[in-house]
Amino acid sequence: MMNGNLLPLNSALYDAAKKVSELVESIKEILLLEKSALPSFFSKHLIVTITGLARIPIVNSYARIPPIVWKFGWKPSLEGDLKTELPPLPVEILKEKDVLKEFVFRVNYIGWSSRMQFEETWAALLGVLSSPPMLENVSTEEDIEMAQASCLAVHCITSLILDTTLAPVPGNSSISQYSVLHRLRDYPFLGSKPGIKLTTVLSEIELVTRYLSSDSYFVKQILYPVIPNLLSIRQRKQQLYHGCMLIGKLFFSNLEFPLQHHGYKMGQISASAIRTRLITSDVVEDTDSDDSDSLIIRVKEKSVPDIHRKLDELDIRSCLQFLLELFEQWLSPYAVPKTPLMLKMEAMKSLCVLSDLLLEMSHFEWILGILMEFSQNHPSEDDIILEYLVPTVCKALAVLKLEGNTAERIVKLIELCLRSPHVPLQISCMVGSLYILESQVQTTNVLLTPILTDYITKKMTSLLEVTYVVNERFAMTFWSLCFFLIENCSSEISDSHFATLVFESASGELCKVDDLNTPEVNCLLFRGLERLAVSFSLTNTESERLAKLSAQCIVNGTTGKCLPALSLLCACMYTGKNAEYASVLTNIDVGDASIESRLIMMERINVLLARIRKGQISEATLLANILPRILLDFLPVQEVMNKLISEFLSSQQPRPELIAKIFYKVSDILQKEGNEVTVRDWVFLCIASFVQRTPLAMAVWSLTCFFICASSNPWLKSLFPYVVLNKGRLEEADKEIFYIAALDFYTAQKLDSAQRKQFFQFFNGKIDNPASPYVRLLACCTEVQALEKLKK
Repeated sequence: MMNGNLLPLNSALYDAAKKVSELVESIKEILLLEKSALPSFFSKHLIVTITGLARIPIVNSYARIPPIVWKFGWKPSLEGDLKTELPPLPVEILKEKDVLKEFVFRVNYIGWSSRMQFEETWAALLGVLSSPPMLENVSTEEDIEMAQASCLAVHCITSLILDTTLAPVPGNSSISQYSVLHRLRDYPFLGSKPGIKLTTVLSEIELVTRYLSSDSYFVKQILYPVIPNLLSIRQRKQQLYHGCMLIGKLFFSNLEFPLQHHGYKMGQISASAIRTRLITSDVVEDTDSDDSDSLIIRVKEKSVPDIHRKLDELDIRSCLQFLLELFEQWLSPYAVPKTPLMLKMEAMKSLCVLSDLLLEMSHFEWILGILMEFSQNHPSEDDIILEYLVPTVCKALAVLKLEGNTAERIVKLIELCLRSPHVPLQISCMVGSLYILESQVQTTNVLLTPILTDYITKKMTSLLEVTYVVNERFAMTFWSLCFFLIENCSSEISDSHFATLVFESASGELCKVDDLNTPEVNCLLFRGLERLAVSFSLTNTESERLAKLSAQCIVNGTTGKCLPALSLLCACMYTGKNAEYASVLTNIDVGDASIESRLIMMERINVLLARIRKGQISEATLLANILPRILLDFLPVQEVMNKLISEFLSSQQPRPELIAKIFYKVSDILQKEGNEVTVRDWVFLCIASFVQRTPLAMAVWSLTCFFICASSNPWLKSLFPYVVLNKGRLEEADKEIFYIAALDFYTAQKLDSAQRKQFFQFFNGKIDNPASPYVRLLACCTEVQALEKLKK
């Protein structure tokens, strides 16, 4: 502990720093409790609060120092204006196993807040690695501890460099996220009129889905998304849609990543994104060489996004170069003395992650050469090493887009590793395969695809027979690979039954009553099937089956199934045989659809309206937002209006305010299309039914809502949200709005004399009570008539 001479100018500051340091130490206990009794949402908030306190500049320096350090007699000189800043830890102390372990723990959670702090941490860890143990026979406890210290240092350096990619605040993982650059896929359908309409509907569903499934820390990111910081400016513009990156999230996202994805995993940065970020290149084959691996790459232009300018300020290039040279020594089969296995393992893990951040094509050539040589000299039974080696070499192969002998060797390595019973290795092989398939090198894909389809066919049978919960990460990667193959590699798939097998198996999993899948896996299955629909990889029969399946899940499913099923149902509707009726490019009237098709559509609309009645308020509100467009796209206007009014009047509908909102939006769309008379006529027809409603407050509220829907007065229409919120009330303000809305309908809707007479008759039978608002309404209408006669 610091002695009296080293206390800061204000002892209260020292006490505060000490308390914060103790709180950081308590994170370990919180993590243990999270696994047993403490709710995860509470523990996450608690940890973020503690790390936020530890990042306050006045206590940050002290909070990063492990308490165990003071037992080694360290007596630093305090720095800074308030004497609260500690110098970097001496390397001699940091090399101690317990000190280094605690230091790494604190750096990982607190992060770094400035370039100087980053460089100081890097230099301190570099000191630990300055003389790594290279003893051929590691037997003594001291040598083992030195190797463990080097592993800890490499692990911390990897996290340190990786945290430079956090956004919006590099170095602060509590409030920032790592970039996820997805595999891109072109869907021509989305550019068509039905496709644009589908995207608009699905964007609404996606926002709600992510809002409901996200922690509070990421709600802001959903509503105001952080643009992935590894994208170039051109890529950013391509993926932006109405201010949100929903197109990317809807159809270009990697299915294997769940919605709540906060960490950093294999496959997080796609091979195409890495390649695009590195260079825009012309690749010319060396025709004089028989080896197709011989390539000449001419660099035309560097892509330098803003984030890389920031990374250059931190000199990440030098950090990466140092690690590559260090790992080359450790992984060399000719290293003398022999590198301990634990160091090889840590180097492999680090390469697997940091290869996403490499800045030169030559780095990937180096990785491919070193790791392929390593795989030849290392025992093939070491599944744990292969777990990190396979995806790294696959990534390098995909980025370089190589063919020939190298590609064949890697494909054979994948085939061998897929036979391993080690599940994490199988996952790594599937991730690596996705890298290669994404690169779209025809000759390589032809070799790899049969191996994958054979593996999936055999594995699918065993997966469908299990009665226990399958490893979630394995299941998500497995299904993601299945859907990717059908979407993008159909020409290379020789098994004619493969697509049918995947379709039947995926839809069968969603139909199970005793659902053992996690919500994340179910969501992936819905999204994967949705992509097959959007890419037109399904037959009409299969598309109809999916529509029925999704309708069934909407009726009976929980929220976790309802929203993905709703998204799938919409995709099937807009891509099915009735999709032409959703396109404004065609001259076909919606009313021309066959009676059978309209009945099917009406049945699906009934399913959605039933969910408004029985579902959670979040689901009902979402359906109210998307139904207006869907109704007008697939049903004739007369059926739409009749259905909505019937639903609004139904005694089984507990949420008439949402039906009123749907009617309001439908009316607004029709008015903009020049169908004001249609809206007016339907509102006029339903006045008699509304007047009969009880109690009186509900009748007045219903009339007010529909009179406003028929109005073209923007000032009156602006009152609609207020009116909807006042359902069932009959205060003076509500009466005044009722009078204004009714008179607007009476005067501005160009009612003929017969309609005006009927308007009076609607209310005459309900004026037995002098206090009824109808009495004053009729008096006002009489005055209007008198004024109109005077004007004539």
